[in-house]
Amino acid sequence: MQTPGIIRQDPWLKPFQEIILNREERARQKEKELTGDKKLVDFATGYLFFGLHKTNNSWIFREWAPNARKIYFIGEFTNWEENEEYRLIQKDCGNWEIKLSGNILQHGAL
Repeated sequence: MQTPGIIRQDPWLKPFQEIILNREERARQKEKELTGDKKLVDFATGYLFFGLHKTNNSWIFREWAPNARKIYFIGEFTNWEENEEYRLIQKDCGNWEIKLSGNILQHGAL
């Protein structure tokens, strides 16, 4: 087993080497779980894809919910009720999406 660089730089950490190695391995596993075969930066910039975004003449809302069976976009415009017109479409890998016309949402609407 190779001594981690952090311990080579700070020998006072030597008694904690096993704990540090376990934490590094858990971090690698979590990164693999979150990113698959992509880079961590792709996961970190997910806010550019997910959430509510205004386009030129419409809105697009995306959410990651891998175990969901249905998702509805609700608000004042639906009287806070599930409406098939505002049901998100399931895409790949747990991604859901809906495209809305530009006049559906107004600034300050709930």
